[in-house]
Amino acid sequence: MGDLVNIDVDATLLVDAAREVGGVAGKFGALLSRLEEGAAQYEGREGDDDTGRSISRGYNPAAANLKGAVKYVRDQLLQYEGGLKDAAGVLGAMELANEAEFS
Repeated sequence: MGDLVNIDVDATLLVDAAREVGGVAGKFGALLSRLEEGAAQYEGREGDDDTGRSISRGYNPAAANLKGAVKYVRDQLLQYEGGLKDAAGVLGAMELANEAEFS
């Protein structure tokens, strides 16, 4: 059997990283809100002339795509934040159990 390797875990660092990731997710959430608020004031105002139809065909799908992308990134960051917190809890508990067993 190979040599055992001691790996120290600092769960507080994982929690700190999760907090930072959550802060970035919050910024994406705020951006999404601003995009939605900004677009809402013009929704349905494009008209049905040639210019209005052009806006409906081009701008509206592009705006929806942008909002979807921002929401996706925010949601992924929130999942990552949760994963870091979960890992901190699990690894922190394992570290405490190991310290108790081997002390």
